[in-house]
Amino acid sequence: MAHKAEEPKAPPVGSDVRRALGGCHGFLALADDGELGEIETPLFASDADRPDYLIVRTSGRFRRARRPVVPAVRAVGVDRERRLVYLRGTVAELTDLPESLPLVGRRGDAL
Repeated sequence: MAHKAEEPKAPPVGSDVRRALGGCHGFLALADDGELGEIETPLFASDADRPDYLIVRTSGRFRRARRPVVPAVRAVGVDRERRLVYLRGTVAELTDLPESLPLVGRRGDAL
């Protein structure tokens, strides 16, 4: 059953969303225009209780399964009751994100 992307009733904001993402393994990821896939795992790179990235397992009828690395800042809400994560961006934009972590330069800037 496909889910329509809809705004959560009272989404956490800012760091509250990132903190809520820490326990979102297996949640359904929804883009602005529909279902993206399942959160495979949150990645904790710099803060123990706030993931920096989410690995989302996607699949399509005519595409192979992908696992784009979605920056946690794209999350706009988490509905723990319904096990949903709302992401900013379209299904196409998010599916086409790289499947690897961004490289970091010497000063911590992404290359």
